[in-house]
Amino acid sequence: MTPMRRGFAPRNPAICTSTLPARTASALHMRASAAACIFLLCLVGLLRPLTARAQDAEPSPVSAPPNGADISAPLRAAFTYFLALLEPDGPPIDPSRFTPRFLEQAPIEKLNEAVAQVRNRFTRLEVIDITSPAPNRISATIRHPVDESLYTLLLQIEQAEPHRIDGFSLQPAPDRLAVPRFQHWDDLDRMLTDLAHPAAFAAFTVQPDGSLARLHAFHADEPLAIAHTSALWLAGAAAEHAAADPSRWSEPIEIRAELKSFPPGELRQAPDGHTVSLAQLLLAAFAKDDNTAFDHLLAHLGRDAVEAYFLSHTSARHPHAVPFLSTMEVFRIKLGPTTDLKHRFAAADASARRELLAGEVSRARASEELHKFWRMPQENQTIGWFASADDLCRQMAELVRLASLEIHAPLGQAIRGRESVPVDHAVWGEAVFKGGGEPGVLSGVWWLRARAQSESGPLPAPIVVAVVFNRSPEPLDQAKVRSVIFAMLDWLARAP
Repeated sequence: MTPMRRGFAPRNPAICTSTLPARTASALHMRASAAACIFLLCLVGLLRPLTARAQDAEPSPVSAPPNGADISAPLRAAFTYFLALLEPDGPPIDPSRFTPRFLEQAPIEKLNEAVAQVRNRFTRLEVIDITSPAPNRISATIRHPVDESLYTLLLQIEQAEPHRIDGFSLQPAPDRLAVPRFQHWDDLDRMLTDLAHPAAFAAFTVQPDGSLARLHAFHADEPLAIAHTSALWLAGAAAEHAAADPSRWSEPIEIRAELKSFPPGELRQAPDGHTVSLAQLLLAAFAKDDNTAFDHLLAHLGRDAVEAYFLSHTSARHPHAVPFLSTMEVFRIKLGPTTDLKHRFAAADASARRELLAGEVSRARASEELHKFWRMPQENQTIGWFASADDLCRQMAELVRLASLEIHAPLGQAIRGRESVPVDHAVWGEAVFKGGGEPGVLSGVWWLRARAQSESGPLPAPIVVAVVFNRSPEPLDQAKVRSVIFAMLDWLARAP
């Protein structure tokens, strides 16, 4: 049984852990990807030359993979060591097994913490399938011993000796039988129709002059709720702010108590008065989905400036798109002690909404307890951030264009700073992603460039693609969303 390629190959040296879907449902963003709701554990890293010798590794018991995959001896040895490491009674972590670059980004303390979580989750590891998609990469399907759920373990070693581990990930595997294989764009349209009401999709190729040529559209011009993907326009407004004076990327911005928001994000833990730069705020908001960074960016740039940028860089108009809200304002409105404020805000016009923000909303207190257990959609068609799939594609393409300019190097670092992008990196040589979600809302936009067919061949034209799912009053079926996203990315790699 050969797993369908799903492409969660490591890109950047990092390590992250998250428990889902509970935490994902309670956040205004989607962690690491449009498929964020699928990650139970995420351990990601990238690699460098090492010093330990591959022949010092223990001999592997996986001498004959179930599917007959031809696995190199160094890769087999690294895989055997790593499996032993994850066992409940596994050995202590041996730093010599990992590249220095990896350990710089994922110190032993964090690595120990992540491994402990895996050991607590699995009483034993049952490997049911192994493939080797590249000489230095292995993909194994692991079955949980109790609930029989499937997980994908990816492990990567450096190609040169001494072949130390420089990347790995462990994440829930989509039900392979449930992931359709599209043969036509109509197949995607039918899946979107069945899954969410409404849903939207847009895909374009990016032409040499920067213009977009449409590949496919499904309700692509309809403005829908997009949650934290709205950070695309914060990033654009930040670039516009810095365009006149690039030194503004370094201007200090104080962390303020009144602008701290609920998780995710580390900046909420920073002491009041601590300073960060505009570039650091953008990196946290865009690549790390930090709600506190999002709110500080909005305050620093100014709501009026962000709204002006947003309105000039969108074509679809949703009646509740402005005022452009902070994450904590959304929490205060949707997760307050009563539902009265939520209903009045949803029914108000733009002018009345601004008055509520300046008065009652600013004094309201959101419930962190409700935030932790937020599961059901809350006015997601009237309170939040709204844009069309076409708008998402155009704005992502614009950010990538701006990031190529020398004066906007910090923008490039922010949009390409995500620890893991949910695509098959054997197919896509470059990938930029931003996603967002809350109960009843999931959106994502990718900028993708396929690898050249040969080392000397030309690079294919980039593709920019966006998908948006909205549903109310019931939440989205996360398993089906996951299935559609994987099928969509697979089809994009094959579509004529």
